[in-house]
Amino acid sequence: MDSTTRISEERLRLALKAGGLATWDWNIKTGEVAWSDEHYRIQGYNPGAIIPSVQAWLERVHPEDREEAVRVLEQARTLRADYSHRFRCLWPDGQVRNCAARGVFYYDDSGEAVRMIGVMEDITDQLEAERLLYESDARFRQFGEASTDVLWIRDAHSLRLEYLSPAFERIYASDRDAMLADPRLDRWLELVLPEDRHVVHAAIERVRRGERVTTEYRIRRGGGGELRWMRNTKFPLRDEAGDVVRIGGIGHDATEEREASDRMQVMMAELQHRTRNLMAV
Repeated sequence: MDSTTRISEERLRLALKAGGLATWDWNIKTGEVAWSDEHYRIQGYNPGAIIPSVQAWLERVHPEDREEAVRVLEQARTLRADYSHRFRCLWPDGQVRNCAARGVFYYDDSGEAVRMIGVMEDITDQLEAERLLYESDARFRQFGEASTDVLWIRDAHSLRLEYLSPAFERIYASDRDAMLADPRLDRWLELVLPEDRHVVHAAIERVRRGERVTTEYRIRRGGGGELRWMRNTKFPLRDEAGDVVRIGGIGHDATEEREASDRMQVMMAELQHRTRNLMAV
């Protein structure tokens, strides 16, 4: 092996190690197996603690997953396909980890498998993060479906709608699925009175700059029906770097509140008028 090849392989090993990937090389003819140090660690061993073999790997596969692991491996070998499988790994101390393995078979001129090389990684933390994300998403959607206000999320750059709660149909008298199917901002603005649309545009630009904004504007239910007043609070949603990547909003039907406020103003004006008259007398 020349020096260039050795340097290339060393770089590959370092890259795989940095990515948390373990490697194996199985000489099917002789039965010899080579594991990287990370392969030992993923299975709960110190590097070099045992002699690597297919059987040693299988003994660390969770008993409930072994039959399936062998079946998938043999199926890939028979069909001359890439091997890819997820399984649980049982450590010597009883700890259970989740692993994902991928491998490639090599065949001789007669079509017999003679070698297999592959990589394996511990995906326990990844699966746990996915589970927590799923639970968080489920809680959010449950909250959104129960809310009497309209909850929505848009991409801060394209302004395309990403989420819209069911309350939209009750308040706007429009089809929620149709709105999500055409998520452009202009599609939603068709429900807003033309003379109020500038209020919405201005508020969105302020949120894009990182502000939290509350505005009021009028809509026509179904695009041409009953007039309603909406109070919408918009706020920025940031990524880890602090950049605004989404815009969230809560839309509240403030029609009754506006009407009550208008009636109160009329009553206060009438009261002030009568008070001035009494004082004049």
